[in-house]
Parts: sequence; C-alpha cells; structure tokens
Amino acid sequence: MPSGKGCMSRFRPFPGVVHQNQTFVPPACRLGPNLGWLGLARHMLRVQSLCSMKTKLNSRTSSGFTLIELMIVVGIIALLTTIAVPNLARARDTSRLNMIYSNLRALDVAKDQWAIDNNQATGTPIADTSVLSNYFRNGFHDVLNETYVPNPIGSRSEANLPAGVGLGPFGPGAVILSP
Repeated sequence: MPSGKGCMSRFRPFPGVVHQNQTFVPPACRLGPNLGWLGLARHMLRVQSLCSMKTKLNSRTSSGFTLIELMIVVGIIALLTTIAVPNLARARDTSRLNMIYSNLRALDVAKDQWAIDNNQATGTPIADTSVLSNYFRNGFHDVLNETYVPNPIGSRSEANLPAGVGLGPFGPGAVILSP
C-alpha cells in the first residue's frame, strides 16, 4: 500500500486510529502534547454531539397528530365497520340456521331408529321428542328457543321459530322443514 500525505486509497487508515506496529498520533497534535490532547478531546466531543440522539424536546416543535389525520383514521374505521357488521350478522344467521338443520336431521334419524326398534310402520305419529330422547347422541342444541315437532314416521320433521324472531329467509314464527 502506498503511503504518503496525498494518498487517497480506500485502504488508508483513518486519522488517529492505531494499527499494528504503529504509534497513536492524534490529528490535532500541532500545538504540543497537552494542547493536542485537548484538541482531540474537543474534536471527539463535537463528533459525539453530532451523532448522539436528541434528548431535549424543543418547545416549538409540535408532537402528536393533527385533527385531519385523526378524522381520516376515524373515517376509515367507520367505513370498515359498515362493511363488516352486515356480513357478521349474515354469518351469525347462517350459523344458526345450519344448527337448526343439524337438529332436524338428528330428529329424523332418531325417528327412523325408534320406528325400527319398536316395529312401527310409516305414518305412525310420535307424540313428543321425549319419546326419542334415547336415540340422540348429543341432544338438541337450542339456538333461538325454537320448538321441534316430530311429524309421523316417514314425513319430515319441523322446527317452529318463536313469534318475534326471524332467521335468514324465514320470518318470525315460521316453520322450518328438515332438509
């Protein structure tokens, strides 16, 4: 590596850095040993102050959000809410309707098993779901306080919604037949 004052090589060491087999010579040693060290200390303090983090808050600079920024954020949240709420209600109604359909399928299977075990013919009426209670695995999952009606053997069971409650395409007090 060429050495010299005018060398601009990228491998040239920084001023004041000690390398192997060299002595430390600070860049500001012109005025004697004590003043040279003092100059080096000043130089290092000046560099440190430029590179350090800002620790004092300037009273003239404002921190926080402007009213416009806050209004935009609130508007975006309101827009997302207006999109999400109807979809959430639709998903809730679909879930409830699927649970009622699942209960009706279980009721139809229980009717068929009861008819086979008791040698009942098609068209035999069933008084109540309590007769079929031994044929349910998990029982009914009550969704909206609906009433289940086990129609005669061979016909589809039904669920009656309460008077003030509608569900999806079914209005209040509607009859839902098993699928």
